[in-house]
Amino acid sequence: VAVQCNKNNNCVIDISPNPAESWLNVVFSSPSEAEYKLIIVDLLGKILFEKDYELSQTNKEVQMNIDNLEKGVYYLKVISPFCDYNRKFVKQ
Repeated sequence: VAVQCNKNNNCVIDISPNPAESWLNVVFSSPSEAEYKLIIVDLLGKILFEKDYELSQTNKEVQMNIDNLEKGVYYLKVISPFCDYNRKFVKQ
């Protein structure tokens, strides 16, 4: 699922697969290098995972291991200088 997020419409984020079993791939398309914070929260808003990533012009993909999550529905939050993004995904 690709989503254009907006502070200035400079960022597109694709997460796949959804639903996911073990890995969640997050691909960024932004105009420049940036630091992104990725956060996974449950439906109650509890933070289960939080990490900063430095993305460059050549590396704009993050693979997140979600094996430790129980089956269910979660939200992936992405915070960067270019966008704030919140997307639901399912762990199978």
